[in-house]
Order: sequence, then C-alpha cells, then structure tokens
Amino acid sequence: MMAVNSGEEESIAFSHVTFEDLLAEVRQYLTPHDMEAIQRAYYVANQAHLGTIRRSGEPYIQHPLEVALLLADMRIDADSIVAALLHDVVEDTDFTLDELRQQFGDAVANIVDGVTKFDTLAGNPIGPTDEIGAKEVTRAQTYPLSVSVNPGVSSTSEQFEQKQRFARDLKRRQRSETVRKMLIAMAEDPRVVVLKLADRLHNIVSVWH
Repeated sequence: MMAVNSGEEESIAFSHVTFEDLLAEVRQYLTPHDMEAIQRAYYVANQAHLGTIRRSGEPYIQHPLEVALLLADMRIDADSIVAALLHDVVEDTDFTLDELRQQFGDAVANIVDGVTKFDTLAGNPIGPTDEIGAKEVTRAQTYPLSVSVNPGVSSTSEQFEQKQRFARDLKRRQRSETVRKMLIAMAEDPRVVVLKLADRLHNIVSVWH
C-alpha cells in the first residue's frame, strides 16, 4: 500500500488493517475454498499469538495480518496468504510444523518452514543440525579431554584455544548447513523469498512509525 505525502513523495505506510480488509482484498481474486482456508489460518494465528504484544504496542496478530495483505495486494496465491498469516506460529508458539502440515497441507508448511530457516540463520543457532548431529556438540564440549597436546605444550590455555577452534568450526559448519537447507527451500518454492521480503518490509516500516 502506498501513500503520498504533502511533498508528493511516495512512501510506504501501513494502517491498522483488519481481517475484514484482508478478506475484501482476497475475495477479488481467490475462490470460496481459498477463502475458507484463509479464515481458518487467521483463527489459528490469532489464537496462537493471543496476548502477545509487539514493540509498537499492537497485538502481535497485526503483523502477520499486514504481511498477508501486502501479498494479497500483489495477487499472490492462497497458500502464500495462509502461510503469511501463520509464518511466525511455529517459531514463536507451541504450534508445531507437523500440526501446520496436517491442517493446511504440505505447500503451506513448506513455505512457513522456509521462512523459519531465514530467521534461524539470522539468529545464528549453535544447536546441532540433522547432518552434524548431537555427537559433535558433545565432542566440542569435552574436546580438551580427548586432545593429545604437543610435547612440552600442556597448558590449560592451549587446550582452551583448541576447544574454541573446534567450536568455531562446528558453528561454521552448522551455519553452512542452515544456508544449504535455506537455498534448497528457495529453489523448491520461490514464495518463501516473497513472503520473507514482505515480512522484513513490514518490520522495517513498523520501526519508522
């Protein structure tokens, strides 16, 4: 949505939209079946985020609602609108990806999962990935106990440095694995990128206002 200020310069602005605003927009190009899925998604998102407030002071549901409306303005498909409403549910609430998949299908779940990977990468996680596994994390934690220190150099400080190097290498490989998964998700479904861009756009604009 665009607004023009007194100097006739265009700037992005978001009003306090309602779910009815979103329905009015998607009704112009989506089917009744699509509308039903969007209504269910809004109900789930609203319940999941109930009581959560953004820094702006608005109820949290306002954010996914605004993101969904951004996509609707661009006439993006129903699965993307549903995913927009639900994109923070798995990351920020007890709602699981499996539950999302069961209720809204693989396409929606995969989009949400792809968006979550972006956020996971930004958060720089240290937890084990599927490929690296928990064994390497344990090894990093106990690394000095299994290191054969060079003769004449048996200081605790060197053991600590070796452990730190191992931990940094583990962290780097975990980040690489996250990037790999993220790129695969992007290649499989470009809608992941579109939704994440809309998400970032609304977050930026929210800070301005």
